[in-house]
Amino acid sequence: RYEMFSLLKVNDIQVGSAKKGYPTEVSVRAGRNLFTLEYRNNLDQSILGAAASAGVINGSVIGVPGYLGNSNVFTLDIELKAGRSYKIMFNPSLKSKAEGLPLPWVVDIESKEIVYGKVPSSVLDPLKIE
Repeated sequence: RYEMFSLLKVNDIQVGSAKKGYPTEVSVRAGRNLFTLEYRNNLDQSILGAAASAGVINGSVIGVPGYLGNSNVFTLDIELKAGRSYKIMFNPSLKSKAEGLPLPWVVDIESKEIVYGKVPSSVLDPLKIE
């Protein structure tokens, strides 16, 4: 079983895809930035479907309809400062046992200031999911 956010676009520039992979870091300019993310999971699939979508079954094809699990695409509109580093975080449903889409937050790595979203009360450090 899995759930994840993938970075698809930054300011209308495609940076990730299933074909070429997804970046773990990107550089952007200070100011307003738009990040298009896709949240995917296979939490409501059968064991066979979950194994196929995670690539556990030899020869399974992730692009086959019905094997991608749930998918949601949305955009974060964030004002970022020059010279700062940020991290996009979320509290996985597998851990939190929450229903529905886990909402991301964006945190300044140095100051731990939340610049987008809200950190769930169960998360003690906005930069870690334990």
